[in-house]
Amino acid sequence: MKKLLLSIITTSFVTIGFSQCTDLFISEYVEGWSNNKAIEIYNPMATAASMSGYDLVRFRNQDATPSNATALMGTIQPYDVYVVVLDKRDTAGTGLEAPVWDDLQAAADTFVNPVYNSGAEAMYFNGNDCMAILSGGGAAIVDLFGKISDLANPDGWGFYGTDTAGNSLYISQDHTLRRKSFVQSGVVTPPTSFDPTIEWDSLQANTFSGLGQHYSTCDVNGVQPLAGTTVNKLWVYPSPSFDGFVKIRTNNDIEQIEVFNNMGQKVLTERYSAIRTNRLSLHLQDVNPGAYYVSVTFENGDKVTKQVILSK
Repeated sequence: MKKLLLSIITTSFVTIGFSQCTDLFISEYVEGWSNNKAIEIYNPMATAASMSGYDLVRFRNQDATPSNATALMGTIQPYDVYVVVLDKRDTAGTGLEAPVWDDLQAAADTFVNPVYNSGAEAMYFNGNDCMAILSGGGAAIVDLFGKISDLANPDGWGFYGTDTAGNSLYISQDHTLRRKSFVQSGVVTPPTSFDPTIEWDSLQANTFSGLGQHYSTCDVNGVQPLAGTTVNKLWVYPSPSFDGFVKIRTNNDIEQIEVFNNMGQKVLTERYSAIRTNRLSLHLQDVNPGAYYVSVTFENGDKVTKQVILSK
């Protein structure tokens, strides 16, 4: 994924006009322990949205201009999301190279910024960095998390107390933040202040269970999960797989797995009516390299499908 140095950007941004459900915005912000960092991007429109021309950036500490931009690529389907995760996957890594936890890796649509490079890249945020989606080569703000050049809050946003050592605690640090369902557009004008409780729900550190889907009132036909109910979710990884082994993880019991090629032909069926599970591996060494679709049927009859790439 290319990275662009946005040295031409100043605080005099040209912003997109404010309107509802017409452009991408950040739907989940994961600032977890160690390298557990993720940004989920939501498409609130009834048509698929190309991410070409959009960049994910961070304003490091109190910088007025962003550091290196990470160009976003691919397409987000209507009312769907795209999960960007910091690319730290070496199981032998320690310290700054410690691997992202398995559950977060499983939720990723893409991994970016594998090299620290003085921490200039977007995904090395740590709770006091303003995160943003920009378009037009950095000229237009699509969404902001935080406040640019917030000298009054150098350590983070959403102060809520101190720990036993007297260190200040902030909602923007060591939490997963999920955009509230009533939010229908990004913050396109630099705010005069930032209170994360207005548009974000705060969850405990290293909460990854909601990544991969987002409910917004933009989707008039969408159904908001009732309190106490569980929406079926599916993670298929790694993608690409280089050895033909694919891991499957769900948050609910599986009854059947089907794998289809790009022609719609079924290449594998596995049934689990006798012994149900929510974590298993598929062996696809005997199929040709290419794009495949893994369709999981849950015990309640719901189906969820994810794409996986085999590269051998």
